[in-house]
Amino acid sequence: MNVNDFDLKKTALLFFDILNGYYHSGDAAAQARMKPWVDNAVRIIKAGRQAGLPIFFAKGNHRPDNATSALLLTDTNNSFEAVAQWRSHEGKDARHRRR
Repeated sequence: MNVNDFDLKKTALLFFDILNGYYHSGDAAAQARMKPWVDNAVRIIKAGRQAGLPIFFAKGNHRPDNATSALLLTDTNNSFEAVAQWRSHEGKDARHRRR
């Protein structure tokens, strides 16, 4: 699809996982890696506002008992660094077991 084919009356921008905490809690190297993403997000937001698009920021909001959470099986963390693929269902992840 060509960007000129978008119907602006039926289009919105949705940002997910754009969290200040990820950026500001990172060290200088992490912030340098994230800077292009932040710069592009700002550029897209400015263009969206100029076009009059609604802009939404998704927020994960889980119940206090974490019943709305899911156990994710992955081999990387948020920085795409390798981690153990299989996690024990002890401690923190115990809330995800079927009851």
